[in-house]
Amino acid sequence: DYRFDESANLIYHFTWASFCDWYLELIKPVLNPSPSGEGPGVGESGETQPGPDHSPADKPHPGPWGATEARPGDGPAPSLEREGSEETRTVAGWVLDQILVMLHPFMPFITEELWHAMRERPYDLILAKWPMPDARALDPGAGPEIDWLIRLVSGIRAARTELGVPPGAKLGLHVRDASHLTVQRLERNEAALKRLARIEQIVEGGAPSGGAAQIVVEEATFILPLDGVIDIEAERSRLTKAMEAAAKERDSLSQRLGNPSFVERAKPDAVEKARSDHAEKAAEAERLQAALARLG
Repeated sequence: DYRFDESANLIYHFTWASFCDWYLELIKPVLNPSPSGEGPGVGESGETQPGPDHSPADKPHPGPWGATEARPGDGPAPSLEREGSEETRTVAGWVLDQILVMLHPFMPFITEELWHAMRERPYDLILAKWPMPDARALDPGAGPEIDWLIRLVSGIRAARTELGVPPGAKLGLHVRDASHLTVQRLERNEAALKRLARIEQIVEGGAPSGGAAQIVVEEATFILPLDGVIDIEAERSRLTKAMEAAAKERDSLSQRLGNPSFVERAKPDAVEKARSDHAEKAAEAERLQAALARLG
């Protein structure tokens, strides 16, 4: 099947969500370090990137998050923010090359222009080889770990937004019932988690006194202390009213859609809009209910 629409959609979501939203955000301290030393500088050597005929797997492949395998006496494993800056820039450039190769059939002119604008090329993009899977480039531990980090950061961001936490406020994070694997993941990704979720400190065990929001990821519960950050009771009241209003509209639309005379006699566009509105209000009520549950 030649489903160009599905191909374009998959490449779009990989480029926009996986590469831009998450990968570039995670390696930003390497690509654009701050004067405070968030990451190493970007030198001229960082401009050298493998072409489409090569794979970063030709180099020794690191473990999860770019950290090489720990050996006795090495001390704590280095974090993603500081380890392997040269390799990280090289991989980022290589992936961007492959994105241009995959997008070329759909956007031939702009991708060809970008291909040559990025650096000197010995051939045109239209002649580049299509990316091929390479088992050497796979790390079985990296996928589950990045998925875990994305779920945790997304959960914290959602809680902050839903509860009206000021964007610039840095919060503490308490961790309960964490497995050994989760503790290791927190240690490896502490710098990235603090930066992406605006966390000031991470405390293992215990629970803060006063109001807090809870996020559950796998077996662990992550708690954000909110005393002094927002008015807990006012926020609970606001969420309750909004949730009740959304649930009321959802139920009203459900009754209308359950009426055979409406479904049979109304214009198809009106029925479709009612279904769309019902799904929207149901999702809104569920989201607000989850926000209330986070407050406990």
